[in-house]
Amino acid sequence: MGSMGWVIMEYRRDKKARKNQEVLKQQSEKTAKREEIEKMLGQIFVTDKKYRLPVCLDSRALKIQNHDEINLYHIVLENDNEQNNYGIYANGLLVESISLYDATHWT
Repeated sequence: MGSMGWVIMEYRRDKKARKNQEVLKQQSEKTAKREEIEKMLGQIFVTDKKYRLPVCLDSRALKIQNHDEINLYHIVLENDNEQNNYGIYANGLLVESISLYDATHWT
């Protein structure tokens, strides 16, 4: 059984993402997609002063059908606040790390 995934072609290097994985964007890019983001996430989230954009709403992302298993890895960075996360680069794409709280409660 295949699974749906998303790929941002300019950062391809076999970087596939979940529908709700988020890339980080500047304010102006968030404004254009505000309604879609709020409909999907319920509100606007910010990480390291950048707005989170679900990869499925990113105009660079293409929906793909994948027939192979995909391993997705989450990175948790230490912080005194277990709900804090960070902007990190993965294969040249600025994305969010997962918070310790989310890693222990949602994955």
